[in-house]
Amino acid sequence: MVVGLTLFIAVCATCMTLGSIELMGAATDVPLLALVFSATLIIYTLDRLRPNVEDGADPSERLKAYANSKTTTRLMLGMGLVGAAVATPFQRPEVLLSLMPLGVVSIWYTVPAGRFLRLKDVPYIKTFVVAAVWTLVTAWLPVWRPGMVISAPLVAHLATRFLFLLAITLPFDYRDRERDRVAGVKTLPQLLGTSGTRTLCLALLVAFVVAHSVYDPSGMFVPNALTAAVTAAVLIALNPARSDVYYSVAVDGTMMLQYALIMTFTAVG
Repeated sequence: MVVGLTLFIAVCATCMTLGSIELMGAATDVPLLALVFSATLIIYTLDRLRPNVEDGADPSERLKAYANSKTTTRLMLGMGLVGAAVATPFQRPEVLLSLMPLGVVSIWYTVPAGRFLRLKDVPYIKTFVVAAVWTLVTAWLPVWRPGMVISAPLVAHLATRFLFLLAITLPFDYRDRERDRVAGVKTLPQLLGTSGTRTLCLALLVAFVVAHSVYDPSGMFVPNALTAAVTAAVLIALNPARSDVYYSVAVDGTMMLQYALIMTFTAVG
């Protein structure tokens, strides 16, 4: 379970990056894809290997599996570190410069910086930080080149990616609402409850589709709209009884679905 879930989220991150390359007509960047995959392994395994205040609140089967698989988790961390070490020397200079602040934010998210709180401890910004970092890694880094003009297509791509990621990140804060409450972390789902969180997620997906209908230079409105429709169906099913499989496979899997639909329509068209 530990290996499967960790590899799955790393593949999802890689698929989102590939989706940006396809949507924006950028050159395929294999070293960046390898680094995104490896960095995702590092971030997710590090978070599970260090103790978190919120882990004491009735851990789920997923967290129990991680707790009982420390050796496997360390092996996954080692895989990520080796992959990052191999991929880093081949990165474009602008990627390395961009990754420095993103790396700091990713670590600061779960580890206090001296006297400063963890970023997730700042009230109500947890979801936005996660969505923003994922947007920059999967949508900005694959297409950005030195001297590139910040064009309307690029802004539209970043905005729609952020809306989509925000919609699928909120359910995880909903899943962790009790753990966050025990740790003193304030999140939107704690305020909104089940129906409010579901409504906000669906509103974000509507905004995602509307933005693509107004400005979609990639010509991929249909696969993006289908992605939103399937994701909406998944999020309508949000309720307190949902298992970890719902979040880790159904919700996260929408990232992989988007890339699969884009590639399918590209091949057909």
